[in-house]
Amino acid sequence: MTALYGSSTPPTLGGVAIGRGFDGRQRLIVAAVTVVVVTGLALILAVRGYNTLLEETFHDRSVAYVQAFAASAEAWIEPLSTEMLRSASRFMLIGSALFVQIEIAGDLVIDEREEMVALDSSSQPLPSSSVGRTFRLPGRRAYLDVIAPLCISDGTVGSVRIGIDTSSVVVRGRSMALAATGVAVGVDALVLVLLFWSHRGRARREEGDECASPEDAAPAIAVGDLRIDGAMKRVTLKGKGVDLTPKQFALLEFLAQRSDRVVSEQEIVDRVWAGSHYADSKDVKQCVYLVSRPGST
Repeated sequence: MTALYGSSTPPTLGGVAIGRGFDGRQRLIVAAVTVVVVTGLALILAVRGYNTLLEETFHDRSVAYVQAFAASAEAWIEPLSTEMLRSASRFMLIGSALFVQIEIAGDLVIDEREEMVALDSSSQPLPSSSVGRTFRLPGRRAYLDVIAPLCISDGTVGSVRIGIDTSSVVVRGRSMALAATGVAVGVDALVLVLLFWSHRGRARREEGDECASPEDAAPAIAVGDLRIDGAMKRVTLKGKGVDLTPKQFALLEFLAQRSDRVVSEQEIVDRVWAGSHYADSKDVKQCVYLVSRPGST
């Protein structure tokens, strides 16, 4: 017999049904892992991008901060006022500065520190440039080492060196990372719940299809030598399969179910062409002709 709609048996691969049972759980696991990985990568990129921007902004502002202090300190260099320079340096320590050093002609005239900082000699850049490099104290406390040149009218070389605490940058970076992680976890949880319920609904539908009893399927219809299997969408005449289009099958099944009475064309249109606003009696006559013509058997 010829099936109009194909076999209802699911395809197999190596004897295992595709799209059912454990394979559905595998798809759910793959989807869940994909969501977690994509969200994790997005989180890492976002946190790294934010930290990079935060560090660059902090660096630029710190360099400008030290340059502004150096420009102000020039007023107490000619003539040299050590007390004013020391007072200004101590005032800097009230903020984020860990130490302030002022060097003039190779002599360290000011060395004010919040705490003892072991300065690595390799961290001493040329006084003629303004740079910022990050160093870490033994207690894991990091600071940005910035040196700005002093402009002295008689040509004497001088510089201002300030170590600026980077704790604020670290705290802001960690806060952003925690907030972004919370958002990512919330998004993951929501997506995973939706995936789980979608998989559960699909599994229930498939289980209902597999567990449906034969009585639940559409019963076969026999009219004389004509047999119509509504469950398998098959039609046989005298044991020989009949090829019909879906619309022809629907028409034949509808008429066979009402073989004990006369059915009007409008009734056929309303049932077989349900939802169509253009079907009429001509469509019914044409479809009946195609089903009943000798070549169709």
